[in-house]
Amino acid sequence: SPSPVPATASGDKPPAPTHWRDVHTGEIGELPRQPSATLVTSRLTMKLAEVMTAVGRVAKRGRNEFHGYDYATEADIVEVVRAELAKRQILIYPEVLGYEIRELSPAHDKKAARLLTLVQLRFRIVDGKSGEYIERLWLGAGEDSGDKGVYKAMTGGDKYFLLKLLLIPTGD
Repeated sequence: SPSPVPATASGDKPPAPTHWRDVHTGEIGELPRQPSATLVTSRLTMKLAEVMTAVGRVAKRGRNEFHGYDYATEADIVEVVRAELAKRQILIYPEVLGYEIRELSPAHDKKAARLLTLVQLRFRIVDGKSGEYIERLWLGAGEDSGDKGVYKAMTGGDKYFLLKLLLIPTGD
């Protein structure tokens, strides 16, 4: 059967990407590295699997009227996940490792420049009973013409981290 990761000519798996390229400017940046020695034990993994089992589909109660689509809000996701994590004494600590603000061209109907904020995040998932933990690096992005870009990027990063960590369906 085929390998899920393509092999190189020598049969080895290709190395993970270490850099990203900005599609607009061509600028190259270094990707954050995942911690090499992450403590993962079967008990914390089992607790996370229990949360995955307990949390069902999250309804899309948010609406983007401008673009005409529905979405699951961060608040709705946190509402269902938080209680299940707390029952199992699991805490998730987000940490902002860095951020970047990029100026985008103004929208066709607006004079003000749009700002895109990118944040590099680290999430530490901790079993509050044993102290065992898992750390994962993540990215978030948020667009705002004012002072809320970092918060929007953090919220988006948190939302998608939880969705992907726990494989939460939203009906997409």
